[in-house]
Amino acid sequence: RGVYECQIGTTPPRSHFVALHIIEPRTEILGGDDLHINTGSTINLTCLVLYHARSPHAITWHHEGKEIHYDSSRGGVSILTEAGEVTRSALLIQRATRKDSGNYTCQPRGAEPATARVHVLHGEHRAAMQGGVGGGGYPASTHLVSWAAWAALWWAELPLYHPVGGSLATWAALWWAELPLYYPVGGSLAAWAAVWWAALSLFHLGVPRAPNTPLLHLAPLPT
Repeated sequence: RGVYECQIGTTPPRSHFVALHIIEPRTEILGGDDLHINTGSTINLTCLVLYHARSPHAITWHHEGKEIHYDSSRGGVSILTEAGEVTRSALLIQRATRKDSGNYTCQPRGAEPATARVHVLHGEHRAAMQGGVGGGGYPASTHLVSWAAWAALWWAELPLYHPVGGSLATWAALWWAELPLYYPVGGSLAAWAAVWWAALSLFHLGVPRAPNTPLLHLAPLPT
Protein backbone atom coordinates (compact mmCIF):
# COMPACT_ATOMS: atom_id res chain seq x y z
CA ARG A 1 0.00 0.00 0.00
CA GLY A 2 1.09 3.57 -0.49
CA VAL A 3 1.32 6.25 -3.16
CA TYR A 4 2.64 5.31 -6.61
CA GLU A 5 3.87 7.79 -9.22
CA CYS A 6 3.75 7.39 -12.99
CA GLN A 7 6.10 9.89 -14.63
CA ILE A 8 6.57 10.86 -18.29
CA GLY A 9 10.04 12.12 -19.24
CA THR A 10 8.91 15.33 -20.88
CA THR A 11 10.11 18.85 -20.25
CA PRO A 12 8.80 19.68 -17.77
CA PRO A 13 8.14 16.14 -16.42
CA ARG A 14 4.49 15.09 -16.11
CA SER A 15 3.37 12.88 -13.23
CA HIS A 16 0.27 11.08 -12.09
CA PHE A 17 -0.10 9.79 -8.54
CA VAL A 18 -2.21 6.82 -7.44
CA ALA A 19 -2.91 5.82 -3.84
CA LEU A 20 -3.10 2.04 -3.36
CA HIS A 21 -5.04 0.64 -0.42
CA ILE A 22 -5.08 -3.08 0.42
CA ILE A 23 -8.31 -4.39 1.98
CA GLU A 24 -8.13 -7.72 3.77
CA PRO A 25 -10.87 -10.29 2.99
CA ARG A 26 -13.36 -10.72 5.82
CA THR A 27 -16.10 -13.16 6.76
CA GLU A 28 -18.80 -12.20 9.24
CA ILE A 29 -22.15 -13.42 10.53
CA LEU A 30 -24.76 -10.68 10.86
CA GLY A 31 -26.26 -9.96 14.24
CA GLY A 32 -23.15 -10.56 16.31
CA ASP A 33 -21.45 -13.62 17.71
CA ASP A 34 -23.92 -14.36 20.53
CA LEU A 35 -27.61 -14.85 19.66
CA HIS A 36 -30.63 -15.83 21.77
CA ILE A 37 -33.97 -17.20 20.52
CA ASN A 38 -36.96 -19.02 21.96
CA THR A 39 -37.63 -22.72 21.56
CA GLY A 40 -39.75 -23.31 18.47
CA SER A 41 -38.48 -20.20 16.67
CA THR A 42 -36.42 -20.16 13.47
CA ILE A 43 -32.67 -19.80 13.70
CA ASN A 44 -31.73 -17.31 10.99
CA LEU A 45 -27.98 -16.86 10.39
CA THR A 46 -26.63 -14.84 7.48
CA CYS A 47 -22.96 -14.96 6.53
CA LEU A 48 -21.16 -12.38 4.38
CA VAL A 49 -17.83 -12.88 2.59
CA LEU A 50 -16.42 -9.40 1.95
CA TYR A 51 -13.52 -8.04 -0.08
CA HIS A 52 -12.54 -11.42 -1.51
CA ALA A 53 -10.69 -11.39 -4.84
CA ARG A 54 -12.92 -14.19 -6.13
CA SER A 55 -16.27 -15.44 -4.98
CA PRO A 56 -15.85 -18.62 -2.92
CA HIS A 57 -16.68 -21.77 -4.89
CA ALA A 58 -18.68 -23.06 -1.94
CA ILE A 59 -19.80 -22.11 1.56
CA THR A 60 -20.53 -24.75 4.17
CA TRP A 61 -22.18 -24.38 7.56
CA HIS A 62 -21.13 -26.35 10.63
CA HIS A 63 -22.76 -26.92 14.00
CA GLU A 64 -20.32 -27.83 16.76
CA GLY A 65 -17.79 -28.89 14.12
CA LYS A 66 -20.19 -31.08 12.11
CA GLU A 67 -21.25 -30.01 8.62
CA ILE A 68 -24.94 -29.11 8.25
CA HIS A 69 -26.82 -30.58 5.29
CA TYR A 70 -30.18 -29.24 4.08
CA ASP A 71 -31.37 -32.81 3.52
CA SER A 72 -30.41 -34.04 6.99
CA SER A 73 -32.75 -36.30 8.91
CA ARG A 74 -33.55 -33.45 11.31
CA GLY A 75 -35.57 -31.66 8.63
CA GLY A 76 -36.53 -27.99 8.54
CA VAL A 77 -33.10 -26.85 7.33
CA SER A 78 -32.75 -24.33 4.50
CA ILE A 79 -29.54 -22.98 2.97
CA LEU A 80 -29.51 -20.08 0.52
CA THR A 81 -26.30 -18.87 -1.14
CA GLU A 82 -25.75 -16.01 -3.57
CA ALA A 83 -22.32 -15.29 -5.11
CA GLY A 84 -21.27 -11.83 -6.20
CA GLU A 85 -19.17 -8.84 -5.15
CA VAL A 86 -20.35 -9.74 -1.67
CA THR A 87 -21.11 -13.44 -1.29
CA ARG A 88 -24.02 -14.20 1.05
CA SER A 89 -25.16 -17.43 2.61
CA ALA A 90 -28.20 -17.81 4.86
CA LEU A 91 -28.88 -20.75 7.15
CA LEU A 92 -32.42 -21.20 8.48
CA ILE A 93 -33.30 -23.92 10.98
CA GLN A 94 -36.99 -24.13 11.78
CA ARG A 95 -38.57 -25.12 15.09
CA ALA A 96 -35.39 -24.78 17.09
CA THR A 97 -34.86 -26.99 20.14
CA ARG A 98 -32.27 -27.02 22.91
CA LYS A 99 -30.25 -29.47 20.81
CA ASP A 100 -29.79 -26.73 18.21
CA SER A 101 -27.86 -24.54 20.66
CA GLY A 102 -24.14 -24.22 20.17
CA ASN A 103 -21.52 -22.78 17.84
CA TYR A 104 -22.40 -22.26 14.18
CA THR A 105 -19.56 -21.69 11.73
CA CYS A 106 -19.77 -20.28 8.22
CA GLN A 107 -16.84 -21.72 6.23
CA PRO A 108 -16.21 -20.22 2.76
CA ARG A 109 -13.79 -22.19 0.62
CA GLY A 110 -10.55 -20.22 0.40
CA ALA A 111 -11.53 -17.65 3.04
CA GLU A 112 -11.50 -17.30 6.80
CA PRO A 113 -14.49 -18.75 8.70
CA ALA A 114 -16.83 -16.87 11.05
CA THR A 115 -18.54 -18.33 14.12
CA ALA A 116 -21.61 -17.32 16.15
CA ARG A 117 -22.99 -18.95 19.28
CA VAL A 118 -26.74 -19.58 19.39
CA HIS A 119 -28.66 -20.04 22.65
CA VAL A 120 -32.08 -21.68 22.31
CA LEU A 121 -34.06 -20.78 25.43
CA HIS A 122 -37.41 -21.78 26.93
CA GLY A 123 -40.19 -19.21 27.35
CA GLU A 124 -39.39 -18.56 31.01
CA HIS A 125 -36.01 -17.19 29.95
CA ARG A 126 -37.47 -14.54 27.65
CA ALA A 127 -35.85 -11.78 29.74
CA ALA A 128 -32.44 -13.13 28.75
CA MET A 129 -33.27 -12.67 25.10
CA GLN A 130 -32.41 -9.51 23.21
CA GLY A 131 -35.99 -8.39 22.65
CA GLY A 132 -38.09 -11.54 22.28
CA VAL A 133 -39.32 -13.11 19.07
CA GLY A 134 -40.35 -11.09 16.05
CA GLY A 135 -42.80 -11.85 13.27
CA GLY A 136 -42.30 -15.01 11.30
CA GLY A 137 -40.59 -16.74 14.20
CA TYR A 138 -37.37 -14.71 13.99
CA PRO A 139 -35.79 -13.20 17.10
CA ALA A 140 -36.72 -9.52 17.10
CA SER A 141 -33.24 -8.26 17.97
CA THR A 142 -31.50 -10.39 15.37
CA HIS A 143 -34.13 -9.40 12.81
CA LEU A 144 -33.63 -5.69 13.49
CA VAL A 145 -29.85 -5.93 13.50
CA SER A 146 -29.99 -7.83 10.22
CA TRP A 147 -32.27 -5.24 8.63
CA ALA A 148 -29.95 -2.42 9.68
CA ALA A 149 -26.88 -4.30 8.48
CA TRP A 150 -28.45 -5.13 5.12
CA ALA A 151 -29.55 -1.51 4.66
CA ALA A 152 -26.02 -0.31 5.37
CA LEU A 153 -24.54 -2.97 3.11
CA TRP A 154 -26.97 -2.13 0.28
CA TRP A 155 -26.12 1.57 0.58
CA ALA A 156 -22.37 0.83 0.60
CA GLU A 157 -22.62 -1.48 -2.41
CA LEU A 158 -24.58 0.90 -4.64
CA PRO A 159 -21.50 2.84 -5.84
CA LEU A 160 -19.92 -0.44 -6.98
CA TYR A 161 -22.70 -1.01 -9.48
CA HIS A 162 -23.82 2.58 -10.12
CA PRO A 163 -20.82 4.93 -9.67
CA VAL A 164 -22.83 8.14 -9.59
CA GLY A 165 -23.37 10.67 -6.86
CA GLY A 166 -26.59 12.11 -5.59
CA SER A 167 -29.05 12.35 -2.79
CA LEU A 168 -31.26 9.68 -1.28
CA ALA A 169 -33.96 10.70 -3.75
CA THR A 170 -31.54 10.06 -6.63
CA TRP A 171 -30.72 6.57 -5.33
CA ALA A 172 -34.38 5.81 -4.72
CA ALA A 173 -35.25 6.85 -8.27
CA LEU A 174 -32.46 4.64 -9.62
CA TRP A 175 -33.65 1.66 -7.56
CA TRP A 176 -37.24 2.21 -8.73
CA ALA A 177 -36.12 2.39 -12.38
CA GLU A 178 -34.22 -0.89 -12.02
CA LEU A 179 -37.04 -2.92 -10.50
CA PRO A 180 -38.60 -3.95 -13.86
CA LEU A 181 -35.23 -5.40 -14.90
CA TYR A 182 -35.31 -7.89 -12.06
CA TYR A 183 -39.05 -8.34 -11.51
CA PRO A 184 -40.82 -7.90 -14.89
CA VAL A 185 -44.33 -7.66 -13.51
CA GLY A 186 -46.88 -4.89 -13.80
CA GLY A 187 -49.04 -3.35 -11.17
CA SER A 188 -49.40 -0.60 -8.65
CA LEU A 189 -47.03 0.62 -5.99
CA ALA A 190 -48.58 -1.92 -3.64
CA ALA A 191 -47.74 -4.74 -6.08
CA TRP A 192 -44.12 -3.62 -6.36
CA ALA A 193 -43.88 -3.29 -2.59
CA ALA A 194 -45.20 -6.84 -2.18
CA VAL A 195 -42.60 -8.23 -4.59
CA TRP A 196 -39.80 -6.28 -2.93
CA TRP A 197 -40.93 -7.39 0.53
CA ALA A 198 -41.04 -11.04 -0.56
CA ALA A 199 -37.51 -10.89 -1.93
CA LEU A 200 -36.23 -9.06 1.13
CA SER A 201 -37.95 -11.43 3.54
CA LEU A 202 -36.42 -14.41 1.75
CA PHE A 203 -32.83 -13.38 2.23
CA HIS A 204 -32.62 -9.69 3.19
CA LEU A 205 -31.07 -9.13 -0.22
CA GLY A 206 -31.75 -5.42 -0.51
CA VAL A 207 -31.52 -4.83 -4.28
CA PRO A 208 -31.34 -8.16 -6.16
CA ARG A 209 -28.65 -8.50 -8.81
CA ALA A 210 -29.61 -10.19 -12.06
CA PRO A 211 -26.31 -11.99 -12.86
CA ASN A 212 -26.48 -14.04 -9.66
CA THR A 213 -29.14 -16.71 -9.29
CA PRO A 214 -29.66 -17.75 -5.64
CA LEU A 215 -29.61 -21.43 -4.81
CA LEU A 216 -32.34 -22.36 -2.35
CA HIS A 217 -32.49 -25.75 -0.69
CA LEU A 218 -35.52 -26.58 1.42
CA ALA A 219 -36.20 -29.60 3.58
CA PRO A 220 -39.48 -30.71 5.20
CA LEU A 221 -40.34 -29.45 8.64
CA PRO A 222 -39.24 -31.71 11.47
CA THR A 223 -42.00 -33.95 12.79
